[in-house]
Amino acid sequence: MKAKRRMPIVVLVLLAASCLSGCSGKDYPLQEDRLVWEKIADDWGASSNYRYREDEPRLVVIANRASVSSLQGQLRLDHLEMVASVDFSAYLVLIVYQGEKYTTGYSVEVTDIEHNKDAILIYANFHEPAPGEVKGETVTSPYCVLKLKKTDDLEGSFTFVLIANGEEVARQTLVIP
Repeated sequence: MKAKRRMPIVVLVLLAASCLSGCSGKDYPLQEDRLVWEKIADDWGASSNYRYREDEPRLVVIANRASVSSLQGQLRLDHLEMVASVDFSAYLVLIVYQGEKYTTGYSVEVTDIEHNKDAILIYANFHEPAPGEVKGETVTSPYCVLKLKKTDDLEGSFTFVLIANGEEVARQTLVIP
């Protein structure tokens, strides 16, 4: 008799648990696939003529060799050459910019890239100088350049979303041929 009274309670608990697990506060469904990528260059953007000159973070996606010229003046020349040498039939290039800073001690670290339906999520940490840390007084522009392996299901229109320190900071939509 006790087992029959407990059955509806168990069913209700299971229904509530399944509803709660599907009601996360995340804007993207939880079914994510990790993608294959590698860092090909990074720099803290020491004061030079080659830097991204905006304060806000930025994400740039390069899908073909013709688009590499749009990076002129935003990457060191040796990094620009690395991007130009990528096989764009097999890879995309992603550049994560932290934005222009007015001291040293900043850096960009990409931790993961995931594919989720029509979104590519790029997770990064934007590092800042620790309180009391000695900093150089110079303009910097930290960035990280990545090579992302194309897969059969990475064709069509995708929104690339940059999530830095747990917060969305940039997005770009691109059609991948």
